[in-house]
Amino acid sequence: MKKIITMLLIGFLTVQFMGCSSKSLNKQEFNNAPEWVRTPYIEGHIAGLGIAPPNKGDDLALQRSEAMAVARDDIARQIETKIGSFVDKFAETTGIKEKQSFARVVKSKIRNVTKMKLRGARTRKSWMGESGKLYLLMTLETKEVLNMLKQSVGNLK
Repeated sequence: MKKIITMLLIGFLTVQFMGCSSKSLNKQEFNNAPEWVRTPYIEGHIAGLGIAPPNKGDDLALQRSEAMAVARDDIARQIETKIGSFVDKFAETTGIKEKQSFARVVKSKIRNVTKMKLRGARTRKSWMGESGKLYLLMTLETKEVLNMLKQSVGNLK
């Protein structure tokens, strides 16, 4: 059963992590933004876009930390959404009797592991918009996520 789940997760996620996220920007800033702000994507990675407005103290380090937190949250949300949907479909199609319990356990475990592994996310690009907003592109390698999921599924007992 574990091998089936692992194989299905790997196949599904390899295809699913090709998506990207989007954020709303004002039109002028959007027109002047680099392509990666409009379409945050890097091949072989899950990309998250973090946007942080300027703060009253003009503390760039704080603004950067905020943008990084938003980008990590974006990456985590993408992972959890895709995996959650997959787990629900898997439980439904395999007819697991306690599918709600199964799905809850798997999602909880993956959420915990995801939060740990997001420390491996890297800032790839940054840009300061005309409004003073800081834009950061952070990524996490898809193979890292797949390894994390293999370990997580392997620990289900």
